[in-house]
Amino acid sequence: QQTFLQRGFKKTLANHCNAASQSLCADAPDQAIRYFLRGCSHRRAGRLECALDDFTNAINQNPGYADAFFCRAFTQCMLTGWEGKAEEDLAMAMKLEVKEACQRYNLDHDKPLDDVIEACNEVIKDEPDDVNAFYIRGCAKLTRDLAEAIDDFDEAIAICPEDKRSYYRRGWVKLLQQKEPEANLDFIQGMRRDPAISQPFYRQQFLEICHSNP
Repeated sequence: QQTFLQRGFKKTLANHCNAASQSLCADAPDQAIRYFLRGCSHRRAGRLECALDDFTNAINQNPGYADAFFCRAFTQCMLTGWEGKAEEDLAMAMKLEVKEACQRYNLDHDKPLDDVIEACNEVIKDEPDDVNAFYIRGCAKLTRDLAEAIDDFDEAIAICPEDKRSYYRRGWVKLLQQKEPEANLDFIQGMRRDPAISQPFYRQQFLEICHSNP
């Protein structure tokens, strides 16, 4: 089966750098989140080298920070193009997201993605309102079929409108589909539901993002 790279996404993403994910990793160490948010501010201001440094610091603080890998991929692409490091970071972001999603259901993330998808299919057959099953299946489809991934995130949001994870990941997909305005709206919706935003430092960043993306 074709991967997302083979399906035509191996292209320059420079036009989408300003719309990269604003997601907060709720369980990341505070310092990692601070580096991440500062990196987003640098990127929006065009200070791309500074943004790369901050995203790298966020990853060093929390090597499982998928959103930091995702944003570093977009920033690196603006500097050097899609080949190489940017491509590696995006692949790592996808891999981490599938791993985290599988762990929620105690699924073996080292198994083939088809097995993960089939396990979710069985859960959904018995429990059609299981938001986690739709979310996990959507993550497993990120490197397979972006349209189907969006369908699953849509279902997860319909079942649980407060599920910030699905807004963030649907935003990822919309960026890859070159739907920047829709992606920004999803990131904002996710942030509005993110407990970390209630802290003053993050609230300031949130208001700045909403102001620049009405």
